[in-house]
Amino acid sequence: MSASTGPVFQGKRPFRPDLKRPLAVTQDILASARRIASQLNAVSADQLTRRLRSLTAHLVSDLIPLLDAEARVAHDLVDAERRCDLESDHRQVRLLTERLEMITDNLERQLSRAPDRALVQRALREVVTALAALESHQRVAFVHLDKSLPPENKARLAKAFEEAAIAARTRTMLIDRPDVPPTASTVLRKRPDLDTAYPISLADLEGPPAPSRP
Repeated sequence: MSASTGPVFQGKRPFRPDLKRPLAVTQDILASARRIASQLNAVSADQLTRRLRSLTAHLVSDLIPLLDAEARVAHDLVDAERRCDLESDHRQVRLLTERLEMITDNLERQLSRAPDRALVQRALREVVTALAALESHQRVAFVHLDKSLPPENKARLAKAFEEAAIAARTRTMLIDRPDVPPTASTVLRKRPDLDTAYPISLADLEGPPAPSRP
């Protein structure tokens, strides 16, 4: 998946030297995911699909590049336990983003049917849980760095972070599959790790076959 898969979400905050930027972006997306989940049964299938597409685009275009930069610039400056927590959070967010996009792709192909809202609800609940864990660990790590580093070191670190985030944003891609149609079926078949992490069948994602016409 690349940022071109769906409309690119233009984040409210431009890249700038800010040690706590990943935390702020995580909080924005977490609030959006919670809002979508809370309104899940009150919107049409088309509205739900558009909201999920915007959420996944926000994750791919705004958060994941910052997580890549965070890993390159900041993880070596925190203790081993905090680094392990953040690395685990990053992996989980990427996996769940990929799964959420597969579900969204499937909804877009089947707008004539009633969406499986229970499936979407489970996916959103997992995303919210993962983002909440990430937000908690980021808060601890970045508040520690903000308080412990002298001003000149914070300025250098923030500049390095900004440069790494911009570079990561230009190359962000969860899966490189240029020759594979972006369907849930092909993604699952090409990604046994996702199939193992999320034991969901192709039938669950794609729904029952359309009735044949006489």
